[in-house]
Amino acid sequence: MNDLKFAVRQLRKSPAFTVIAVLTLALGIGLNTAIFSVVNAVLLKPPQYKNPEQLVWIWATRKNVPRAFYSIPNLNDTRAQSQTISDWIAFSTWGANLRGPSETERLQGIKISSGALQNLGVVAAAGRIFMPDDEKPDSARVVMLTYGVWQRRFGSDPRIIGSTQILNGDSYTVVGVLPRGTVIPNAEVDVIAPLNLETDERRTERGTNFLRLMARLKPGVTRQQAEAELAAIADRLREQFPTDNGNLTAPRVLRLQDEIVGEYKQMLGIIFGAVIAVLMIACLNLANLQLARASARQHELAIRSALGASRWRILRQLLSEGALLASTCSPVGAKICWFGLHPPISRMRGTSQWTRL
Repeated sequence: MNDLKFAVRQLRKSPAFTVIAVLTLALGIGLNTAIFSVVNAVLLKPPQYKNPEQLVWIWATRKNVPRAFYSIPNLNDTRAQSQTISDWIAFSTWGANLRGPSETERLQGIKISSGALQNLGVVAAAGRIFMPDDEKPDSARVVMLTYGVWQRRFGSDPRIIGSTQILNGDSYTVVGVLPRGTVIPNAEVDVIAPLNLETDERRTERGTNFLRLMARLKPGVTRQQAEAELAAIADRLREQFPTDNGNLTAPRVLRLQDEIVGEYKQMLGIIFGAVIAVLMIACLNLANLQLARASARQHELAIRSALGASRWRILRQLLSEGALLASTCSPVGAKICWFGLHPPISRMRGTSQWTRL
């Protein structure tokens, strides 16, 4: 305690050094923690779904088109012939205008196929997920909100569950809120509604390709095996329906994690490396400041030694000052990290992928 009290007095005597040291180290700590939080959420942690190692993303491909969608007839035929995939999760993008008391807001959403949320293991943060009855043609229209929209638009009000909202001029009942961190690849998601493939008006249009596909592999099946099987199915569909499928080529089967990360993987790696370099520079700068300060304190340390202080005693005093600096830098760095992860524009919008993460 005496060492810490003396360290406080020493730092008070050098306010310029203390402020510069704290800000230098706090900036390095805050930036590193913020960027690592993003890297951890995007690159290292698997998707927050049930058995994520079995989930894959499937791109249909065509000549000169490496990322294409499926039509309902092609999906139905592929699903009927596949032996490597246990469950199919199809969705399409959906733009919805949400009518409010004073203004209408444009929301981005998806319509997702029957049983998809149960298959993914999604548990609602409030309310419930879609049930089989919600997808029947004569059922009332229902919708789920993302956690970000629930917070931003409705102030996390639990009374939103069961309320009626006007989307694109139609009445929808809000039945639930998706959990925080729910990410759907290749889609900006504010709202989700059921998609019934059996009653969709495009169910007979083989050339209308609008479905994006996720799937769950059967236990023990590899991506390569699924890709080979889907390539054979695509060949058969091309031969059977040359008019609509003449340009069809072998589909691509990717790990869902890789598709979620996509083009951000290399960018995040570069940013993380740059931020680590910033932390190293901050540490070197602080070390230089400490050395300069130690040179100015040579007379003081010599007197302490002459009065009988051992080398360990002097070292302990210096370590106490370093520990005090570190304990001061940490909360400041944590605050910088918090602002890095919650910028004001993200708090207002609440729909970007980073906010969902």
